[in-house]
Amino acid sequence: MGVYWANLWNTTEGYGATGPPLGYLTAEQNARAERIRVARMLWKGQHRKVFLEEGRTQFPWQRLRAEGVTRQPYVTFNVLRLITTTITDLLIGAEPALRVEDSYNQAALDDLINRSDLHRVFYDAAKIASWAAESVVEVSRWDQQVYVANLPPDEIWPLGQRNADGQYTTYRRFATAKTTEQTPREILLETTYSPGRIERQCYLLAGSTKTQNADLSLWPTKRPDGSPLPPTETTGLDVASIVWMANELDEGKPTSDYDGLLELQDMLNAKETQIACILAKHADLKLAVPNSKASETGDLSSLHNVFFYNNKDEIPSYIGTGNTELANAIADRDFTLQALCIAAELSPVLLGIRHGATPDAVDKLRLEATKSLARAARKAASLRPFIRYALDVALAMENAGRRVSVAAPPSSVELRDGLPVDDLDEAQTLSMLTAGKQVMSLERAVESQLPDPAAAALELERLRTAAREATPAILMGRPADLPASDVGDQTNAPDESGNAPLTTQNET
Repeated sequence: MGVYWANLWNTTEGYGATGPPLGYLTAEQNARAERIRVARMLWKGQHRKVFLEEGRTQFPWQRLRAEGVTRQPYVTFNVLRLITTTITDLLIGAEPALRVEDSYNQAALDDLINRSDLHRVFYDAAKIASWAAESVVEVSRWDQQVYVANLPPDEIWPLGQRNADGQYTTYRRFATAKTTEQTPREILLETTYSPGRIERQCYLLAGSTKTQNADLSLWPTKRPDGSPLPPTETTGLDVASIVWMANELDEGKPTSDYDGLLELQDMLNAKETQIACILAKHADLKLAVPNSKASETGDLSSLHNVFFYNNKDEIPSYIGTGNTELANAIADRDFTLQALCIAAELSPVLLGIRHGATPDAVDKLRLEATKSLARAARKAASLRPFIRYALDVALAMENAGRRVSVAAPPSSVELRDGLPVDDLDEAQTLSMLTAGKQVMSLERAVESQLPDPAAAALELERLRTAAREATPAILMGRPADLPASDVGDQTNAPDESGNAPLTTQNET
């Protein structure tokens, strides 16, 4: 039986590692790199390597001979990946509403959203944090434009202690590549991000050990004009241009959504494999033939999977492979799957693995997903400030590059899940809130649909504008062809010749 690695996130030096540590990392950084490496393999479905080849399983996986071939069966039911994608969809499945109160900076933010595809960036950040326990994005200026992009979590290393805003003062990035020389060499780019500065240094590697300093021109990634990356770069910020997020914190340490689920995932794989083995034995049945039917060489013409016997009492049979045993194995598998869903706080209907009827209405789906939605709301406590901080840093970098700086107010973020919306239900709710004898003000009705204050204020302004445009001019409204700024002044406006009118609207 293999040794099961019960705690994936253990940071003890060398715990669970399968290879030599990287020479350019500290012991603590190597432990962090190892847990991210294992989590990435689980996310990608490489369970055989994680549990079997690296000795983290709790089961003695025996070899099976079927169809004349001896193999070690192993069937993966990757529920961990389902958990990651489902939780991410509940957090930010639909495009979030990102706003700032200032119209000038809102235009800059809209350009940034389109240029960097921010929904995809933040979706990927939430997804990576789910399995890696943490995620990072970089705010950078490229070809005179500001961008926000994801970075691999095992390349960025926070230094020191977290500040009150949940971020670190300094980050260091280690990236490796091969040079573009005729004889390629391994090269390490070490980048330090500190408030207002980015510093770079290259080293040649022998294995994972630094051998000597190298010129930055050897690094394959260049600037837009083809020149090497500069050794020092200013960002115009008073903070680092790296934004870090923890998936969730347990006593100050980042935790993954896979934490506590590895044993159940290993068990589920074992149950799936057990059923596959039983079916394989059923599908590889032997034909019992009397010895008298065998040829002189001991075989039977045109038949391959046979067993020869002298009398019927010599015919062997499998023990425990009947339909009853298979039904018990399936029930045991389903129980393990249910236990995994309970531990992950996710409804099977959201994972798409529920047996029987599924909800026939959106409100029933949300009712069944109550616990899952509560967990998503808990995780949003980390994701929402992460997005807000990234937007503030990006807008600050935008302002630093302008000739006339216009400071951006704090941004607002409204997360939207990917669950379906019942349009009829939504329309009936709005109708009851606003039509006939109103039970609440228009402001309260809008706020109930749009929790974000900035979004609610924008919607209220749209409603007021529509009401003004629908009011006839004779009732002191404004004509549709006049801008909103002229409301209240149109009666005293000069005519085409520049003279004031002889009469006012009220006198008429």
